[in-house]
Amino acid sequence: MKVESIDVNTLLLDLENSRYPETPDSQEDAIKKMVELQGDRIVSLAKDIVEHGLDPSERLIVLEEDGSHIVYEGNRRVTALKLLHDPDLIEENKVTLKIKKILQSKPNIPNTVDCVIYDDEEEFEHWVNLKHTGYNSGAGRVQWTGQEVDRHKAKHGNTSFGNQLLSFIHTEKSIPERISGNTKKLSITNINRLLGTKNVRKSLGVEPPVTGVLYCYEEKENFIRKILIILDCMLETDDKGKVLFTVDRM
Repeated sequence: MKVESIDVNTLLLDLENSRYPETPDSQEDAIKKMVELQGDRIVSLAKDIVEHGLDPSERLIVLEEDGSHIVYEGNRRVTALKLLHDPDLIEENKVTLKIKKILQSKPNIPNTVDCVIYDDEEEFEHWVNLKHTGYNSGAGRVQWTGQEVDRHKAKHGNTSFGNQLLSFIHTEKSIPERISGNTKKLSITNINRLLGTKNVRKSLGVEPPVTGVLYCYEEKENFIRKILIILDCMLETDDKGKVLFTVDRM
């Protein structure tokens, strides 16, 4: 294994990549099929590369074979990069037209990509498998929950209605343990939808935020009494412990 920066134009897509339902006939066909499969997600990726560059924490995994460098991890990134360098690599379509629009600002496109190079597929199969087959009991990628996503956004000044309510639940000592101890079961999406509804906010005495912060004009005790009714409903479970609540029930 070695780490090198490789010219984008010399990298080859993996024709046997698992994203392809059918094996492409050529490199051009591989790019075309990737664009067909990914659509605007390739455009979003290309735009992100232009605006922020390549993620320094994510090297490509490459197999060196007969002097060629075949990309086994990072085929979407390489597709986006190749099209940014030359959107006419494939027949013009909606994706290439959007990429051409991105290129109108004459951005700096990375010419090389940091790669981890192997000469044996078995040496990296574990890492590719771990990345793309779920959380694997915690050994793989564990996606953030809705609440974790909201807490992350809150750190950067983009806190949601739901995150503000959960923060109140965690800090308000009069909230009973049956609620404060079970907030992981609450769907942040459902809370945000409820608090985003005018009638719900009105019944709770909550003003829509002007500065991004919810304000309650009800007496605290009344607000807590009302919100506990909703939260108890949202935490109701069936015999197997599955939460029954849906927004439609409100």
